[in-house]
Amino acid sequence: MPKKDISAALLVAALAAPSIASAQEAEKEVEKQRTLAGHTFTYPSYSDSAFNSSHFGFSQGFAFTKIDDFEGKGNRLTLLALQEKVDLGIKLVDPIGLYGSASGDIISGFHHGEFLYFFGQDAASFDGGVVLVPYHNRRWGTQVGFRSGFELWYSNMLMLDSSTLTFSLDIIDKLNNELFSDQQVSGWGLGGSLNTAQAFGKYVSVQTSLELMRGRKTATLERTPDLETTYTRFGVGAALSTDLNPHLPIALQLEYKLQKLTEMPDMHYLGGGIYFSKDKDLTVGVNAGKQFVENQSSLRSQILARKYF
Repeated sequence: MPKKDISAALLVAALAAPSIASAQEAEKEVEKQRTLAGHTFTYPSYSDSAFNSSHFGFSQGFAFTKIDDFEGKGNRLTLLALQEKVDLGIKLVDPIGLYGSASGDIISGFHHGEFLYFFGQDAASFDGGVVLVPYHNRRWGTQVGFRSGFELWYSNMLMLDSSTLTFSLDIIDKLNNELFSDQQVSGWGLGGSLNTAQAFGKYVSVQTSLELMRGRKTATLERTPDLETTYTRFGVGAALSTDLNPHLPIALQLEYKLQKLTEMPDMHYLGGGIYFSKDKDLTVGVNAGKQFVENQSSLRSQILARKYF
């Protein structure tokens, strides 16, 4: 090879070396955001995590709910729900970051037996705040994180019980009938969560979460004055995970969530998920489970993707 060509090749290699080193360093930094003791954690779907990471995520959720005794009238109702959610994390420095998310729900139900009943609901919620990681030990695989923030939410519910109506009535008559109700509920809250993560070797981990939120909601129903009340929500969550990478690029997770809300029955969720874990800067997967609330049960599933940067 001519000396001129050799010199050009050496120059290209010299210029490329810093770029390669910089890319490798950035990749290691992304991996460190949710890796302890050689184990890369998969975030729970229904509880907060203990990690402070820069990421963007999107999920599409589905739910199928059966209610045995709707509004205490002995009526059975079947509901179908769709939920879209985006979440964002920004790591400012190692122990401090910001988080936020926005979600929207569409719920509809219809029952036609001894009576005709329609139920529809659309809802939206936003939350955000600060992430603080006061303690982490990469060698022992332990991390503790706090989240403190706010939530804003809105719900619009439409119901029509036409058991006393005749099909000769047009839609305007039905909408003006007293049996049709349009209820709007909005609220805000302040609170936070205490979250832990513990790795047991390279393949197994446990995450826990304690959540407390205190807020105020306003219900607006036609022909009645606005009703303002306070609410308290308490939640306990746990997730057991195993990451089979590098033997298989798969992570498995089992998740449980208990939620207590003022003047509402307790909610229990138990489910599991499977995720692609080959790339440390990406989580893609699906989870499904069952949710129990007093006289109703729901089958829930979710497809999600989260990119770390």
